[in-house]
Amino acid sequence: MKANTITALRDRKNEVAMSHLREVSDSMRRHGLNAEVFQSSAEAVEELLSMIPSGASVGFGGSVTLLESGVLDALRSRNDITLLDRDAPDLSSEEIAHVMRQSMNCDFYLSSANALTMDGRIVNIDGRGNRVSACIFGPSKVIYVIGYNKVCRNLDEAIGRIRTIASPANCRRLGIDSPCSKLGRCPEKNVPTPNCICISTVIIDGSRDSQRVTAFLVNENLGY
Repeated sequence: MKANTITALRDRKNEVAMSHLREVSDSMRRHGLNAEVFQSSAEAVEELLSMIPSGASVGFGGSVTLLESGVLDALRSRNDITLLDRDAPDLSSEEIAHVMRQSMNCDFYLSSANALTMDGRIVNIDGRGNRVSACIFGPSKVIYVIGYNKVCRNLDEAIGRIRTIASPANCRRLGIDSPCSKLGRCPEKNVPTPNCICISTVIIDGSRDSQRVTAFLVNENLGY
């Protein structure tokens, strides 16, 4: 009986999550953003790879989601594309910056989101700004991979999520000595410092080009 109850609760949780993701995807489509819902990362990665043709140039923003989902490993295994790999070993800081600039003009740019609202708005906060810049303009196509854990009820909750969860975790991951890496949240008087990664806040409400942006919404916890 206990096992059956646990299974039933798990199934119900899955149904609720998928329902939320479908609601978000419907909202995004109304804003000119293509959106697809997937039960697993494996399904999303398979579909994503099918969208990128041989000969394409592919760039990506810094993202734990792209790593955890298997997207980056799958791209690195392809020898028929030009992968602008900012994380390639032994790159100097100048070379990394060069790859980031190259990515501004690639065929496909991949990113995740720090948060995603139920009404379909994609929210990201950057330190350097290369990721949000490319998502706004430059690359021919943008593909987001976003886990269910990023979904928030509204914009206020989305910004709060970033400042209390995503940014502190990313600072610790990157070894950045920022106030939030110590406090676990942005300080009340949030004055940007050289070590702050919360410099540029960008909200994608929609797209004028209905073919440019696609979001893969995955029913998994991915990234921060």
